[in-house]
Amino acid sequence: MIKHYSIFPACRFWFGLVFIIMPLLAKAQLSNDNAFNTTDRGFGFGDGFNGLVSAVQLQADGKVLVGGMFTTYSGSPRRGIARLKGNNQGLDSLFQVGTGFGGGFPGKIAVQPDGHILVVGSFTDYNGTPANHIVRLNPDGSIDNSFSLGGVGPEPTSFPLVAVEVLSNGKIMVAGNFSTFNGVDRGLVVRLNSNGTLDLSFDAGS
Repeated sequence: MIKHYSIFPACRFWFGLVFIIMPLLAKAQLSNDNAFNTTDRGFGFGDGFNGLVSAVQLQADGKVLVGGMFTTYSGSPRRGIARLKGNNQGLDSLFQVGTGFGGGFPGKIAVQPDGHILVVGSFTDYNGTPANHIVRLNPDGSIDNSFSLGGVGPEPTSFPLVAVEVLSNGKIMVAGNFSTFNGVDRGLVVRLNSNGTLDLSFDAGS
């Protein structure tokens, strides 16, 4: 016996989904904000970032942290991370990164309530200081030496760390392509204490 399957139930599902989504998109009215970052004219003028942008994070004061595979912003050296002022005033010169990130680039950025900045990615150092894919910066862009992984951190890391999130209790979730953290078996996700050390009470298993 040959069974016949009707495509109409599937069609009704997809058409129904379209009719639900389209009004929502129309209401959202997504468009480019032409008032943002007006110093970057685009089209090969050499303004803005000279490489890939992989992370954007808004600060509470309206300033914008940007991370990625770039070395300059409108001609000013900014290797891997920069901060833009609010109200379209261009680069924030008070945020100094020195030589910036080496051995790779930032993948994600998170800002703590106290203004400190957590960055994860494929990098191995920041401004000449070893930083094995995770670093915390002070609000002025300098490295926060009070934050220490207490060991080698995530291994192996053939791909960059992909996520970082600050929890309400101050602890930090980090995810990426690793199988151990400081020599302890931890696959893909870990929870860190606020000072950067591994929280041994959290284990996602295999």
